[in-house]
Amino acid sequence: MNKLLVPLSIFISVLAVGTICDHFGVSANWKIGLLIMVAMLVQVVVSGYQRRQRSSKP
Repeated sequence: MNKLLVPLSIFISVLAVGTICDHFGVSANWKIGLLIMVAMLVQVVVSGYQRRQRSSKP
């Protein structure tokens, strides 16, 4: 299950941000850049969280 956490969280966050961008009528260039930034940020945050969980286990 831990191996699916990063792709699933990226998928959900990009889908949510894409829907919000469509709602507000963001241009295509800004939308693509924003989606890439969200995917990178989610990957860093979730990977850091998983790393902390592994290192704190006895």
